[in-house]
Amino acid sequence: MFGKMILLGGGLYLISRYLIPVITKKIAETQEYLFLFAIGRCFIIGTIFYRLGFSIEIGALAAGITLATSSYRFEITSRVKSLRDFFIVIFFVLLGTGVNFSTAIHYIPQIICFVLFILVCKPIITMLIL
Repeated sequence: MFGKMILLGGGLYLISRYLIPVITKKIAETQEYLFLFAIGRCFIIGTIFYRLGFSIEIGALAAGITLATSSYRFEITSRVKSLRDFFIVIFFVLLGTGVNFSTAIHYIPQIICFVLFILVCKPIITMLIL
């Protein structure tokens, strides 16, 4: 697994350093093509990582890192923002549907203590730091 990780990291570095800038320069003439290329690259890298035994999330992280090294990262970020916001909403909806409130009742004292700690101690810590 460690060897796969080193090979994938090295391969992504070489491709992002030498091959992707040449392709991106031609594709960046049209914003729509740049957007599709960025999304496609993320899916391809995520799939490669998944096929080699890693999680899709690690592949997506690696894809994001390779996109961050692009000279067109600001254009890509501005185009992907609405898609990102949509998937954040989906993530929190799925997270909320997984909450089981019948077991959360047992943790009410701990939840109250934690909330009070945050409400009281966070402003004090912030004032001390500032």
